[in-house]
Amino acid sequence: MSTNKLICYWLFCIGFVDLFAVSIVFPLVPQHAKELGASPSLIGLFGSIYGAIQLFSSPIIGHLGDDHGRIKILFLCLMVAAIGYGTSSLCVYSLLLLSLLRFVAGIFKHTQDLCRNCLADYSSVGEKTKSVSQFNALSNIGFIIGPSISGLVSKWLGLASAVSLCFLLCGILFILNGAIVWFVIWPLSEQSTTEKGVTTKKAEDKEKSLWDKMKGIDWKVHQGLFISRFLFALAVLLYRSSFILGVNQLYADLTSADVGYLVSYNGFLGFVFGIIIGWVSVHQIYAGNEEKLQMHASIMIPIGFLIISLSPNVIMLLIGLAFLSVGTTSSRACGVVLTTKRSKPDEAGKLLGFSSSMISVARSAAPLVAGIAQEFSFSAPALISLSLSVVALYVYYHKVFMQPRPKPHLHSD
Repeated sequence: MSTNKLICYWLFCIGFVDLFAVSIVFPLVPQHAKELGASPSLIGLFGSIYGAIQLFSSPIIGHLGDDHGRIKILFLCLMVAAIGYGTSSLCVYSLLLLSLLRFVAGIFKHTQDLCRNCLADYSSVGEKTKSVSQFNALSNIGFIIGPSISGLVSKWLGLASAVSLCFLLCGILFILNGAIVWFVIWPLSEQSTTEKGVTTKKAEDKEKSLWDKMKGIDWKVHQGLFISRFLFALAVLLYRSSFILGVNQLYADLTSADVGYLVSYNGFLGFVFGIIIGWVSVHQIYAGNEEKLQMHASIMIPIGFLIISLSPNVIMLLIGLAFLSVGTTSSRACGVVLTTKRSKPDEAGKLLGFSSSMISVARSAAPLVAGIAQEFSFSAPALISLSLSVVALYVYYHKVFMQPRPKPHLHSD
């Protein structure tokens, strides 16, 4: 087995552990904040902190990855995030301290993006979309298991104790991922010619500032993709930010454990469709044409929101979530590959960082908008998401899909 394939397999493991670690905490925090007396708007503001910080940190992390190697920056991010999550386990009764610790996660929790970027570096040209799709699918296994476990723990120990324990476990798992990078992936990357090709730069290029490098990028090539991705992300994140509180209000007979199972179901869908899209991406209909694959899959997003917004029962909600998962799973995979394919080798990290910053704007705005919308109606976030996804589909169709495909730049494999 080649060194690059070994690196990819270990990155898959990190993605699974990373998302499992975060998903055991994610379903409990909004419910815990509500028990502490927070309103939906305040809970939304609490969730916005993470995205607001990532807005500024994503391009910097991407720039550092371009200049110093993504594997090294991945290790740094894992270890500092571990400290932040571990410390949060001691502060579960203070929303203020938990909010301050979100700054640490906002600055350094870029592990999923860094892993996808590394996969785009180390996968062969024809396998990039498949590798990223499989990474998303395997990561979602963690999202299947995590919420179910946290739901059961909260039932056994009570919500506050469960939140503290899950934060501690999250920090430990991040340390485990850091150990995998330090002892396995980092030594392998030094044996790989890809790492040398990615990190070797001309002396004069290293002297350029991040701002100078960003100004040198041809933004016309990327604007349609970025705008549509932002709108799709805002639509999806707005709905997901309101999901836990929304289902508790719209389907009052659901328990905390049931809500955890719904979140796990969503993760299961991501796993299944991630595998399927990985296979579909190498089929002759879509091979090398990520624009077409994303166009067809993105149609599923507004369809999913339409079904969800009209769902009279949990069964229809589950069907709507399935449609939604097809589009979002494809978008995550194709977005990374399309960005790297259209960028120069020394621009990929910065563009992916900028793309992550746009997602962070959506991640920052979505919880606050969802919280305010829920003050009026718990059905409102799904309707707003439906409207945004229709606009995003229109932008993608006219600005990306119908435009001549730019000549791809060659990246090291």
